[in-house]
Amino acid sequence: MTPKNATTNASRTHCITSRLTRTCDLVAARWRSTTAPTRNEAPSPEQARAVLEAAHGGDLEALWAVALTTGLRQGELLALRWPEVDLDQGSLRVVASLVRIVGQEPQLVEPKSRRSRRQVELSVGAVDALRHCPINRLRHRSA
Repeated sequence: MTPKNATTNASRTHCITSRLTRTCDLVAARWRSTTAPTRNEAPSPEQARAVLEAAHGGDLEALWAVALTTGLRQGELLALRWPEVDLDQGSLRVVASLVRIVGQEPQLVEPKSRRSRRQVELSVGAVDALRHCPINRLRHRSA
């Protein structure tokens, strides 16, 4: 998922506010400042660092940290919910994917194969970003 695709898809499905769109635009600008990988090529360490630096402190920092360090598919990232994330163990469970069918609202669906339903280890940076995520702070305040 490139930063531009993330912004376009999120705007198209009305999932994010204009403030988050601006954050994505900043990330996309940093991404373009490095040589962008081809469609199926992973970003280089320099490109990943540029994206994480651009997202630092923004509402999407945790999403980018998880995306760049786990290899989850776009639909899997967008389907993540807090009950599937275990920050103490440093892992998450993939139990759904967000799919968009033409003419319908986006839907959460179970992964098609047993291999797609899996436990994924999180990097220290991803755990830290998730701990400081604004949504996580709100979650703990209301608990």
